[in-house]
Amino acid sequence: MKSVRTNSASQPSSVPEEDEEVDVFDSSVHVPLTADSPPKPSDACDIDVVDATAEEMVTIDVSGSPPKPAGATNNRRVAGSLDQVVADVSSPSGGKTDTVLRQRRHAPRKTHNALIALSSLGDQGPVDSCINTLSLEIQVAFRVKVLGLFTLHLLALSLLVIIFTYSPLTTDSLTRFANNDTGMALGGSVILSLVVLCALYVAKHTCPFNFVLLCVFTCIEAIAVTAFGLFFDTKASVLACLVCFFVMVFMTFFSTRRRFVKKTRHIELCHSVVAGIAAYVLVTTVACVAFGARGTGLMSGTTFGLTMLFAFPVIMWFAFDAHCMYQIMTPDEYMSGVIFFYTDLVLFLLFVVVMIVCIAACDGGAPMACFGGSCGVNIDPEHDTLPPPQPDSVGSPSTASSPVGGIETV
Repeated sequence: MKSVRTNSASQPSSVPEEDEEVDVFDSSVHVPLTADSPPKPSDACDIDVVDATAEEMVTIDVSGSPPKPAGATNNRRVAGSLDQVVADVSSPSGGKTDTVLRQRRHAPRKTHNALIALSSLGDQGPVDSCINTLSLEIQVAFRVKVLGLFTLHLLALSLLVIIFTYSPLTTDSLTRFANNDTGMALGGSVILSLVVLCALYVAKHTCPFNFVLLCVFTCIEAIAVTAFGLFFDTKASVLACLVCFFVMVFMTFFSTRRRFVKKTRHIELCHSVVAGIAAYVLVTTVACVAFGARGTGLMSGTTFGLTMLFAFPVIMWFAFDAHCMYQIMTPDEYMSGVIFFYTDLVLFLLFVVVMIVCIAACDGGAPMACFGGSCGVNIDPEHDTLPPPQPDSVGSPSTASSPVGGIETV
């Protein structure tokens, strides 16, 4: 044991100092500071501090924070409650409104449409806490979930279309269903698919009901696709489903590959559009080889080429829509991605149809024709009673005739 001697300030310097030893107990041993249980010296004492003014032994515990009073937690809760009450009272809208706003702020955000939500971003970049702002491991997991679930959907669709097309149990009945003279069977199956898709869009966040609706939508979609192929007596519907399935398989694989970007000096995942193009080229090459070897008896070369050309914009749409979803969706919305592939496509086609109708209503002219022309452009010269502007003379610059009068040039 060490002894440290200190001079007492209470005694004069002329009086001889007396040595007193005071034990400082081990800090690793917890000693309760209560009146009923006085402190006891520790067996593992390293330093003895000698203080001439101390009459008794004093124990100092420096191993941790001082013990909290019994009512400290309750006091903290009361203080928090008081702060909440003060904040609610000081708020002009009241405490109930603040509570609702706070709950909405912390509630998980639900994406309702990928394409429309992305178009509202502008130049602000990805949404906070979206997939593209998270780590690469989370991005890979989300892409595998979204694209993998959509690939399973296409696999089920392809198998059902093959069964409905080639199985003797269903081919005859579906052929009679598709060859209905009124054409209501084919149109009704398509409309029913859209109705189920709308119901799936509404219930996309309700699990597991959304998975049940997805299975129902897959079956109805398979019936509609099979009826379309039987109505036109072609096997192109089977080929289109198989091509989309295999392209999505390789697209899922390529979109999870990592690449080093020299411009930003960061490692990023492969772009969805690039992955879609690479997957389409690979599948098309294999399909062309297989068609040249054994597929000439199933369909003509023209049908095969048109089917592959039709599959290309569909695959590019899936790749572009997936890229849009990565910028606005959170990791728990992977089920919504399968629905957005179809709903965004339907909305896009609806937008194109509306634009075509508007152009047709304007007699095929520019959009300004719908408003009677502008900027001095003569849209309809046959029915326009006003004469077109003519120059004053051939040798002089042209002066447009106006109600105010011509402007002479010097």
